[in-house]
Amino acid sequence: MWMKQVERFFMIQSEFYVPSSLQKGGYIHVRCVIPENASPTTPSVICLHGAVMHNIIFDVCVDEGQPTFLEYLAQKGFAAFAISYRGYGESSKPEEMDASPFPLRPIMRYDDARQDVLDVLKYLQTRKGTESFHICGLSWGSVVAGSLATKHPDLVDKLVLLGAVYSYPNPSWAAILNPENPNQLNPGMGSYRVVTKNMITAAWDAEIPGSDKSTWRNSPAVELIVNDMFAGDKIWAEQQSTSPCFRIPTGVSLDVLEIYNQRPLYDASLVKCSTLILRGAYDTSSHPLDMENLLRHLGTSNKKMITFGNATHYAIAERKAKTLWEEISAFFLKD
Repeated sequence: MWMKQVERFFMIQSEFYVPSSLQKGGYIHVRCVIPENASPTTPSVICLHGAVMHNIIFDVCVDEGQPTFLEYLAQKGFAAFAISYRGYGESSKPEEMDASPFPLRPIMRYDDARQDVLDVLKYLQTRKGTESFHICGLSWGSVVAGSLATKHPDLVDKLVLLGAVYSYPNPSWAAILNPENPNQLNPGMGSYRVVTKNMITAAWDAEIPGSDKSTWRNSPAVELIVNDMFAGDKIWAEQQSTSPCFRIPTGVSLDVLEIYNQRPLYDASLVKCSTLILRGAYDTSSHPLDMENLLRHLGTSNKKMITFGNATHYAIAERKAKTLWEEISAFFLKD
């Protein structure tokens, strides 16, 4: 069902929900900006978020008067979509999230997220007649994207891996590991975690040098992201007696455990489509050695990696994002 359809210049902005094949009564929330004259031949870009911020990360204005990333893509002639996996944002919450997180194991791993994406792609194929898609995966979303490209190569035309992770013992992930055995998850990790306002941008804050974060990012954009994340779990949050908070699935922690121990979750040599790797120079999650290894193992000859100065893991939503966006759209437009 298409909802909240609003005309903006020559674009149509909307949102819709796709039924989940993994959860009875479950659904996946999708943000969408398409050219007004879109047709079945209009190329589609699917944006996949990371472990914390849901699809709002692709739909904020990085500076006053500037478009969002989805709007920018629509201006360039793409039908742009951003997905929130189940458990995130306005998508449905898995049943386990209505119980205590303990002693349940982490839920919503990369293969669950990949199936959510596949549900959306099949829906768009039926609705739009699109045969294949350009995929842009951010952070943990790069794992979802890479595994999609290997499991369903017929659906993926080109691949952008932004702030990606692949197979590296990144020391910044030590907190999720068992301090006595890095091959095990921290025993305090349940099926989901509760996030407070100050936790949302903690990692982002830490990567931006200096005390004035506004030189790198737009404060209203950060406020929009924070408010939208709370709105995605509003009913549960209103029932809590603690300070404002919301829930996020922890399945990604099991994925990170594998990545940390250099057991990649997909075989990069099976990625045959054109691939672009992008990372910010201040990104502590996407390690340069990990990305060099990923680039080397990709099974396509059409591959490239770019590192952007003065950019973090969240470069897609920072003031310098336009340069990043230009590289992405030029890559997708190239024959």
